[in-house]
Amino acid sequence: MDKTDKLNYQREVEKYLQSKHVYELFEDLMKSLILQKPADPINFMIHKLTDPPQKKIFIVGPPGSKARELSLQLADYLHYTCTSVGDLLHKEISKRSDLGKKIEDAYKQLTYVPDDIVTELVKKHIENLEKENKSFILEGFPKTRVQGLALQRAGIIPDSFIILNLPDQDIVDCINRKVQNSEGKLSHLGSDKSADYALEYNLNIKHVKEIYKNYYFQVDAAEEELLEEMARLVKYRIKSKAPKRSASILILGPPGAGRSSLAKLISQKYGLVHVNSSQLLKDQIARKTEIGKLSLSMINKGELVPDDVVASLVTTRIQQPDCRVHGYILDGFPKTKHQLLLLEELKIQPALIIILEANDDLVYKRLANRRIDPVSGSIYDEEAARYLDPLITTRLFPVPNEKPEILQKRLSRWKDLLKNVEQDFSSLILKVTADMSENNVLERVAYYLENT
Repeated sequence: MDKTDKLNYQREVEKYLQSKHVYELFEDLMKSLILQKPADPINFMIHKLTDPPQKKIFIVGPPGSKARELSLQLADYLHYTCTSVGDLLHKEISKRSDLGKKIEDAYKQLTYVPDDIVTELVKKHIENLEKENKSFILEGFPKTRVQGLALQRAGIIPDSFIILNLPDQDIVDCINRKVQNSEGKLSHLGSDKSADYALEYNLNIKHVKEIYKNYYFQVDAAEEELLEEMARLVKYRIKSKAPKRSASILILGPPGAGRSSLAKLISQKYGLVHVNSSQLLKDQIARKTEIGKLSLSMINKGELVPDDVVASLVTTRIQQPDCRVHGYILDGFPKTKHQLLLLEELKIQPALIIILEANDDLVYKRLANRRIDPVSGSIYDEEAARYLDPLITTRLFPVPNEKPEILQKRLSRWKDLLKNVEQDFSSLILKVTADMSENNVLERVAYYLENT
């Protein structure tokens, strides 16, 4: 079987697995086995296959995002049970219990209810839903790192997590209205309390995103047709699992095409692990390893780090558990014909190769006057550098491998690689012009992933 036949066979297998929902089936089985650790795994899996699947959706948003209202509407549309954590807390307050008093005190101070209290209430409620095998939407939880970790320890993992976003000022305005309409109950709070709450929410939700990085979607709460967008995301995430179809994606392009930015967006949207070959080398440089010293010297001269060095770093990374479980998008590898030939040896079988197209003029325009911070390694264009702290601005210097004469060499290497990729992997290639906004490029890729 030659390479073309192998690629065609792989595509047919992928289509079959996708059409029969085999990825979802095995993902659900493995997740349940790992979390529940049944004494008799065979019978456990038989029951799982015959029982209707239970789905869990988390929805969180700041004050003013209408998270509760949207969750109820979405639950009605999907025929799920909806649980609002705010409703659970108010129910406990109505019991006039000691627990309810602590919750009420937190409300009066416009602070978060203590994590241990709200977590215990939520866990008990979810346990009852799971016993009844009900699919549900959980609104308003988790909102802190502690809450998220508590759910994970209890084996409660969402199938999808929607986070509603609002500008800080909208959050502050909503809280101010709440204070004004409280009939004096919150009049003791200072004028800066609303801003403090917005800051606390954003800091906490940042940590929640880190915990659930492979599960969440972000949605603008001010977006029109918001409910329709949420329903689309949830149904896509639960039913199609398109990223599992393309569990290994390569993204290639010339310097300045926006390869890493796009890879990051795809990673966030579909829960794939972003494996950046340049970042792997930067990590070695930061740790001052022998590989790092060699890499820095080669990069500064516009030369490529030896193929075997890069291949070893990439192989080690993609063999780690997160890549095996969630799939990955490989950014910036291969960069040479030899690295391209190594794909088969390294057992990297891409389901899709995204090629960002950018002509030389666009490359030179994008990379002109870019500066690098030697401390953080961050790169800034001329516009972005204007808004930096003066202490940072003074230490910036031109990116060594983006000088015109070095860029010319890099572009020449890219064109040689492109010819070989097109020759060997034509059936796996998706070409996208880089001369668009990041969101438009992402939409083009997303459409392909979700509709082919």
